[in-house]
Amino acid sequence: MALAALLAELEHRDRAPAISLRRDVLRRLNELNGQGTARENLQPGLEGAKDDRSQPNSESGARTAGSSTTGNAQSRSAPSQDGNLRRPAHLKQMEPLGVTGRPSKYTPRLKTDVDLPITNEMARAARYAVALATLVAEMRRQRQGTRQIALENGERVALDRGHIGYIFSFAEDADLFEDARVELRIGARTIEGNIASITDGRIIIAVDEDLGEALIRCNLVIDNTALLEALKEKLEKSSEEGRQLNVKLADDVVTNTGKALPAEAPLSDAAYSGLNEKQKDAVRLALANAVIYLWGPPGTGKTRTLSVLIQELFARGKRVLICSNTNRAVDQVLFNLCRTL
Repeated sequence: MALAALLAELEHRDRAPAISLRRDVLRRLNELNGQGTARENLQPGLEGAKDDRSQPNSESGARTAGSSTTGNAQSRSAPSQDGNLRRPAHLKQMEPLGVTGRPSKYTPRLKTDVDLPITNEMARAARYAVALATLVAEMRRQRQGTRQIALENGERVALDRGHIGYIFSFAEDADLFEDARVELRIGARTIEGNIASITDGRIIIAVDEDLGEALIRCNLVIDNTALLEALKEKLEKSSEEGRQLNVKLADDVVTNTGKALPAEAPLSDAAYSGLNEKQKDAVRLALANAVIYLWGPPGTGKTRTLSVLIQELFARGKRVLICSNTNRAVDQVLFNLCRTL
């Protein structure tokens, strides 16, 4: 039945390898049905089909057309004397585990290796700064450093310190942050600016010159390396100024070290009413440990759990900093927190 289904599929293929395979399948079916040789029962159009597998080549060795085995004996591929593989006499749907004579698993090699000027004596922050600088250079070399987004119908707004801004509708989920350097391209003109404000649904670009009451159409050119550059500069600046950073906490986060402490009991059960048991355990563990990782697919309540955790920390008089690589994630946490409080 499997050979018949394969033959029916091959009826719709007209390329040489498919025609050649169709010959083998039909030959095998004829042998199983006891109808004599395959050539006597070939379908019209197959007699003249070119079987490029009958030609010798350097990889599989010589093979004569029409060679086959009869009966129920199964043949397995075996390496030839020169180390190359030979094509099996009969095709089978599946080989048993452990069949020999197969090529090893293909492992791709990296096209480029980058040597970083890093020594063991360097602090982790300094190492990261070097790695970020190399990443930024590589992104720019591969022309991945910029991205353009079309903006329309921008209205002029007044900003502080004499700056002029233009407000646009903005629904892109781009990795942008306030004060990031950007460019506005209007026709052949390129005007430098920075992001004055970015919220859900709108963006304000600050520029140094008045471009009129409205900008009908322009392109926002985003530097994809801006966030990496800002992080690199912060790391370098903190090292130069000799700030007292909590290096141990940073190392524990990176290396995932430290002993997990048991969960704390909550102050009150009122804030936990909307959480399931796993989410409640996550809040209690976070209250007891300096570092905790909360993982879950979309829709499993991570944002809700974080909101309850922040509410509990607020009730204990703690200061809380919320940050993320996207503005939308922070907005969702704040929305749940405001709704709760």
